[in-house]
Amino acid sequence: MKKKTFPYIISILVVLLVSCLMPLLLFYANVEAIKFVEVLIFMGIYAAVSLILFFVLRFTTKSIYKAAAITTIVTLIFQNIGRLTPVLNHWIILGIFALLIAAIAILSKKFLSEEIAETFVPVIAVVLAMLYIFNTVMSMGRILNKGSLGDEISKEIDNRFSYLSTFKDEDRPLPEDLPNVYFIIVDEYAGFNSINKLYNYDNSQFKAFLEESGFTVSTSGTNYADGTLECLADVFNLEVNEQNRYRNSSEAYCQKKVSDGVLFRFAEDWGYNIRAVQTSDLIKYKSETKQYGKLWSTTADGELSIELMANPTIYSPIEKAYNSVLKALSVEPTVQKGVVKNLAASSSDPISYLSRDDIFRDNTFTLCYAQFPHQPFYYDENGNLTKNSSKLNDWGDKNMYLGQFKYCTKLLTEGIENILENDPDSIIILMSDHGVRTHELDKNPWMKELTKKDTGDILCAIYNQGEEFVDIEGLCGANVITTLVNEIYGYNIPLTQQAEDFYK
Repeated sequence: MKKKTFPYIISILVVLLVSCLMPLLLFYANVEAIKFVEVLIFMGIYAAVSLILFFVLRFTTKSIYKAAAITTIVTLIFQNIGRLTPVLNHWIILGIFALLIAAIAILSKKFLSEEIAETFVPVIAVVLAMLYIFNTVMSMGRILNKGSLGDEISKEIDNRFSYLSTFKDEDRPLPEDLPNVYFIIVDEYAGFNSINKLYNYDNSQFKAFLEESGFTVSTSGTNYADGTLECLADVFNLEVNEQNRYRNSSEAYCQKKVSDGVLFRFAEDWGYNIRAVQTSDLIKYKSETKQYGKLWSTTADGELSIELMANPTIYSPIEKAYNSVLKALSVEPTVQKGVVKNLAASSSDPISYLSRDDIFRDNTFTLCYAQFPHQPFYYDENGNLTKNSSKLNDWGDKNMYLGQFKYCTKLLTEGIENILENDPDSIIILMSDHGVRTHELDKNPWMKELTKKDTGDILCAIYNQGEEFVDIEGLCGANVITTLVNEIYGYNIPLTQQAEDFYK
């Protein structure tokens, strides 16, 4: 019995080990950023493909060991040939792949004897097993650190909350009837100064609308980082890290600081129900609108984990070849339309949500985060979908960002009007995390005008139940929130000192 089952056990083991190797090694290299569930998805896909190939070869070659040996070699090529994409044309890579498969088939038939395969498979099993053990041991410290990071950050947030709570003014009780709060964050929405400077666009009409609606508007608001998580880690925890400590921290650290920030601890402590309306998984509360980017995490280099797993494989050249065929046939816009429409909707949904009639509930703190007008540039200024998908991330064409910026402003205006009509005794916080920001300066010469100060130039305005609010001019986002907590909820939290020369 053992003689009959051992070849299957060792062969299937080799197939599983080799099919799961690349995803696991990529996970170990990015353990701080990638969720293991994402790795499991790819391990399952690759294992399924390899096992299907193994069983097909088992019945065509009439040999278990030969099937396992060939599957091992083909799987390694399948998972890594996409690495040639940066240096070779995708058609050439596909040709190389086809030639390699043909060569493997010919050489296996001619030279791969049963004895060689029977020796090769156990040796490869041992080598792969040792490789797994070595990488697991070498990465164990980082894996354990990742597991303990959440607890450490929770304690850090607890301590911050306890410290700030000591500033409660006992002579000023909480409002008897809690005003609903709508905290609207628009990602990469440029402030009034930078949009004028960089795009020659005067957004004063929107500023006038806000002021006429009772908002206190800041034209010199700022945040001290150019990344969403870094900016909002400050804002949600009522602190300022001018030396950009968050930028030197892991994404997991920043994400935890954002998702479970002190501001939400305060809101729940005051008696609010937290409602999340978010494009992606920004805070820990379940979103009431459709999300994208919820599952796939981002590495420190800004690459989605799904791209990290798929790009080295044969998928990369196939995908590029597929797109080139579509463009040659002039059907690319039609194919892309459904994808763009779906992603565009989830991007703008959080702002559109504010125009609905069924969103008004008592004692509710709504966090509305829209990854908008942030790229991709799905919309023109009239809300029409971008027809050419190659323009979705085109910073060189100023009309792409500006068009989406204008459409975002239109949606904001409609949403704010709806809130003011149905819930005029509410508090509305309108803020962007950062201004215009791109890493493609070399590709777009006009963006050499972009300075650190422009990136920090944010939209910032407060509506306080129809009443005048204190001056917030020049305050960073965290100090704006601190001011609101002090004025509305009866605290005396000191503002964090802001560096006057930070942007010089």
